[in-house]
Amino acid sequence: MDSYAEYSPSGTGCHVWVVCQGLPGKGLQRPGFPGCKQIEVKGTGYYHTYSGRHLSKTPADLQDRHEQITELYNRVSRLAKPEKAGLALTMPLSEKERLDKLMAGDMSAYNDDHSAADFALCILLAKKHQGNAFKVDAEFRESGLYRDKWEREDYRETTITKAVRAAMKEEPIFDTEARWTRTRPRNG
Repeated sequence: MDSYAEYSPSGTGCHVWVVCQGLPGKGLQRPGFPGCKQIEVKGTGYYHTYSGRHLSKTPADLQDRHEQITELYNRVSRLAKPEKAGLALTMPLSEKERLDKLMAGDMSAYNDDHSAADFALCILLAKKHQGNAFKVDAEFRESGLYRDKWEREDYRETTITKAVRAAMKEEPIFDTEARWTRTRPRNG
């Protein structure tokens, strides 16, 4: 939209604010596109929250984007509406099996590399919880992979942050043999 944007108050999304002469219809909300959990297009008459945490690569002020908003609104309105309220989670069986094994502490698919297994579990949990880092941390602590190293703030936050980014971008993490691939940081 190339207009003022900021992180949502939860920090898990963003809001883009524009000037527009009006929407083609009432506001709408739909499940998102690949890489985004949800999209909403709303105008006047809705409650809006502001965080004041500006996304640095966007303009610092509102821009008139009537044409772009109309196009986005029409595109989003064609998406299927959710059948019922609530969160529906679908996970391929192979991911479900990996999640169950990792939750049980089984690292065999990752050559018994504990850090690789931690990262893989965090990715699966990020998908499950739609990128909510707090839920990833809470569920990880209940897994068989939990260990003292998880209490190191630098390790925990870096692992969760990278996992959420990978899960939300839907970047491939596993090769055909379900092995985790990564580059090791210089300091360990």
